[in-house]
Amino acid sequence: SSDWKIWLESVNVEIRCKMYNRAARVACEALKIHTGTGRLWAALVQLRHREGEEAQLRALRQSLRAVPKSGEVWGEGARVHLNPFSPMFDLERADQHLIFATKFTPQYGDSFLETLRLELMQKWVVPGVQAFIDGMEMRLKSPGVVNVSDVYSIVGEYARVAATTLKSNLLRLDDVKKIDTYSLELRCSNADPNYGKLWFRCRTQPADTARNV
Repeated sequence: SSDWKIWLESVNVEIRCKMYNRAARVACEALKIHTGTGRLWAALVQLRHREGEEAQLRALRQSLRAVPKSGEVWGEGARVHLNPFSPMFDLERADQHLIFATKFTPQYGDSFLETLRLELMQKWVVPGVQAFIDGMEMRLKSPGVVNVSDVYSIVGEYARVAATTLKSNLLRLDDVKKIDTYSLELRCSNADPNYGKLWFRCRTQPADTARNV
């Protein structure tokens, strides 16, 4: 078919059937025809996650060269840098990606929801575990750390303690409610996004407005 939407839906069908390798192949075939379709590039970046961080980063760079003004692709890049279990975890870089995502494709709702996640991490998660991060960095710089297994052991130790702390903080929802998201809500309402998998998942009713979401 010459319609990129048919190709995209074919990719999504394969993903729903958990045929991820086949979905990636379909996306690659689609991009031979529709080289300027951001949603197809974004799907490919997402699928490359299963092949490791380096493969996903290569796909992201290739996508940005092909469609530098695609908000969907910039949004996928932000997700890569928002993953705390990835060596590419970088909140500042994720912030920059999301600025581009919401600027280039404001109708893509997922970018605003990922921006909300970023704000929660910056204003609530990171401050709550900063002491553990500082302690971990000091331990990693000590002379006793000589091999990779030592690094994994220290990171695992501090990660478990930090996770336990965050879990207890989840019970104090009043702290989350105090976070000021007015500026983000205003930007989202003005943009009035109307699509995105995460956006659709967060809607209660099909006709929900951006303000309701």
